[in-house]
Amino acid sequence: RGIARADPGAEVLAAAPPAVLAGDEEGNAVLVAGPRGIPADVVARLRADGPFPVEVLEGPRLDFVLWGAC
Repeated sequence: RGIARADPGAEVLAAAPPAVLAGDEEGNAVLVAGPRGIPADVVARLRADGPFPVEVLEGPRLDFVLWGAC
């Protein structure tokens, strides 16, 4: 939410174990933001290099997680 307020046009993604992103477990997530988009190789590297298992949320799926409960 802070990133969205600071730069509403920024592209954002979150990567973490699925249970963390679902709120079922506590843990860490990697947040990536880019004012002019996020290069596709960054998403590929996050998926390939972990955390394991990893889920990458971006676009409408991330919007739902961030704003759906509000």
